[in-house]
This record gives sequence, C-alpha cells and structure tokens, in this order.
Amino acid sequence: MNEGFLPGTGTAPNKVPNFNPASELERQQVVRFIQYHILDKRNIGADGVESGAMTTVLKNNLGEATTIFVNNTRGNLLLSDMNARTANSIPANSNLLANRATIHLIDNYLQFIY
Repeated sequence: MNEGFLPGTGTAPNKVPNFNPASELERQQVVRFIQYHILDKRNIGADGVESGAMTTVLKNNLGEATTIFVNNTRGNLLLSDMNARTANSIPANSNLLANRATIHLIDNYLQFIY
C-alpha cells in the first residue's frame, strides 16, 4: 500500500501510514479509497450467480459512478479494477453478513482513477 493511494509520510516502499490525516485532501483520499471498495446497492455472495461490471459508491469528478468487474464463481470472487489490477476473495474470511451487506476479505486492494 505504499503506492500513494492512502496518506502517509516518506516514500515508497518505506512509507509510514498516516491513520489520522490533518488535511482535507488526505481525508478525501481515504474516503475515495474506501468508497471504491463498496458496491452500490448490491450484495454479492460467492455463489456463482452474479458476475459483470458493477458500480461502486465512488463517484468521479463528473458525478458518474465508477465500476469494478466481478467474476463470481462458486466459492470465490475475482475482482478487477479500472487498471486491470485483480483481487481474489479469501473464502475462509469472507461472506460475513452485516446489515444489508456481505463483507469479503480480499488479497489485494483495488485502484481507481479519480
């Protein structure tokens, strides 16, 4: 995560995370990062039923929804971001039910173009 998507001090690969950024710009960096990892009005389980491009809650500068691609096979989700970076769900720590949501642990993070 030392690639500049989240605030921190120093330079990659020795960047130290800043968990409480003071500037509004850095706080928005964190907000956008989190929003890109949440599907908008979708609840996907690793059941092989739904796949395809799905919108996230992150909006770009024009107010348009951003998307990720979900390849859903029984027991696993493969996510692809707008930079062709992929992340797999970790089945042993996924499919955790929350209020109107399913939480999945993934083995990578997703990058967005803002």
